[in-house]
Amino acid sequence: MKDLKIKILNSSIFLYKLTSLFEIKVFDVGGIVYIWTVFINKIKFIMKKIISCFIVLLTLYNCASVSQKQYKGDLNVKTQLKEFNGIYDAFPYYSYEKKEEKDLKEAKHIYIYEIMQNTAPYYDKINFETYDKVKIEIQGSNSLSYSLISNNDLIKKGLINFTFKNGMMKLKNNFYKCEGVPFIFGGCREGFVKLGKSNNGDLIIQKSYDQYGAILFIFGAGLNHNVAYKYKKNN
Repeated sequence: MKDLKIKILNSSIFLYKLTSLFEIKVFDVGGIVYIWTVFINKIKFIMKKIISCFIVLLTLYNCASVSQKQYKGDLNVKTQLKEFNGIYDAFPYYSYEKKEEKDLKEAKHIYIYEIMQNTAPYYDKINFETYDKVKIEIQGSNSLSYSLISNNDLIKKGLINFTFKNGMMKLKNNFYKCEGVPFIFGGCREGFVKLGKSNNGDLIIQKSYDQYGAILFIFGAGLNHNVAYKYKKNN
């Protein structure tokens, strides 16, 4: 009798896999398969709740990373678009993370042109240029023209579209990409770049990047950073 129950139980696992695909219930004269199926359905319901909560938590975590609290007190929210026009040093002189100035000058990936590319770490390649100044000109109400200058020579020109709100430009090269099966076998990543003006007229650039995923909800995988730098405007 015991062996029979084990066989029925093993069979019910196989039948459950079928029922999960076709959403049907299987009844057995002894009631064992039915009871087991109901039990599994309860487990499925609980797992769906857990997955929903997990996704909500990831969303909230992701939203928290785009905070402006680093430079909020230094941001001029009344800045008009024309005030962005001008020439700026290519490298930042101040980090809202309190890094040393010498370290900022050596970090080419946070120069204006490089950081505006909005690349994803480990996925995208940064295009580096040699320059010391950047000229910014606003064209119309949604385009930013930039010119890279080295010893008064023009090195490169380009155009980036943006949206403007509360004194800040959000570049339209932002991204949101997912691969594999998000939150199970795979993950998602997103990033954006914003430009603002400080109270003393210098340029503030914020770069936010999130990468998150999980493997069967046991081993998590994520990368998050939200950085902001200040670039000197030349008079």
